[in-house]
Amino acid sequence: MEWVFAVAAGVLACALCSLVAYRRGRRGAARAGTAGRARTGDGAQRLAPLLDEALVIVEARQGVSFADERAVQAGIVEHGALAVPQIRDVVNLVLADGQPRTRDIDSPHGADHGHWRVAVGQLDSDRCAVLVADAGADERWQSMARDFVGNVSHELKTPIGAITLLAETIRDAPDDPQSVSYFAERILVESQRLTALVHNLIELGRSERRDTETSVFAVTPAVREAAERTQAVAQARAVSLHVRERVASGAPCVRGPRAGFVTAVKNLIENAVNYSPEGSTVVVDISADAGEVLVRVVDHGIGIPADQIERVFERFYRVDPARSRETGGTGLGLSIAQRYVQACGGALCVWSHEGQGSTFTVRVPRADTTGEDSQ
Repeated sequence: MEWVFAVAAGVLACALCSLVAYRRGRRGAARAGTAGRARTGDGAQRLAPLLDEALVIVEARQGVSFADERAVQAGIVEHGALAVPQIRDVVNLVLADGQPRTRDIDSPHGADHGHWRVAVGQLDSDRCAVLVADAGADERWQSMARDFVGNVSHELKTPIGAITLLAETIRDAPDDPQSVSYFAERILVESQRLTALVHNLIELGRSERRDTETSVFAVTPAVREAAERTQAVAQARAVSLHVRERVASGAPCVRGPRAGFVTAVKNLIENAVNYSPEGSTVVVDISADAGEVLVRVVDHGIGIPADQIERVFERFYRVDPARSRETGGTGLGLSIAQRYVQACGGALCVWSHEGQGSTFTVRVPRADTTGEDSQ
């Protein structure tokens, strides 16, 4: 996907009309465009905050005529001049023949500090624009995408492979009703695991959308709805589930995607139930003050090792893979919960002690309900 900077005359004070920007790593080869003469000072200063890249304007005779704060902080420009030889080389080539160019270079602070993608385009015969982006961000994104695809493939392969093997076993034992019944039950379990994974992948996609409809809604009914949706799981595992509200006055409300908030709390409760022993209790506590609403999900289960707490919100990460497989967990529930909480402007944190249990705390800004109908 190509990014085009269509910079109107008003933005650059009747010049710098367009910069056809480069494609970043995952989007392909880059380009920088041409534009008319401009008074760079005021126009470039207004343009710079709109860009993801550092912006520098270079003139053939006078050198750097504009550099935004990012260019200075990154060491691209020092003492009013381009400080990176590789960028100077590209600028000289562009000023010589007018052809826009891009180049990937190591940070002048060393390859360990990342990589830059440099795009240079001519504005007129003796002036060009330089855009410098962090190519390392693209590389990190691509790495995350590869890991995600690999994890999904692995997670899908496991139940599909099990279903295939079980179906072949049933086919080879048509005269053994007891075996057929047993393996058919196993196929059902693996099918449910596959269904849960697909459902959570869809939910993960929804949680990352930025155009999700939001509203002001009351927290307590949403939490109770989430608890009702996990009641069957708790009963099946002989775990008691209690919701309690400690609010001095008024129904606390928050703004965000209500369905997503319910899903987030449901996932937290399910996680607590799945990692709690039979006969234990999971408590969902609702409290609020003038500024924020807190929802705590407290269990007395197996807890999380200290060296793994920071990873519990990673996609597909499981503290106890064997237990997760036993309960049908996909390793996506906490990641989904975190994203929905963030969509409400809040944060999700965890306290845990191995062998004693865990407490997941949702902190969300309290909404001003003046003149609004809460759901």
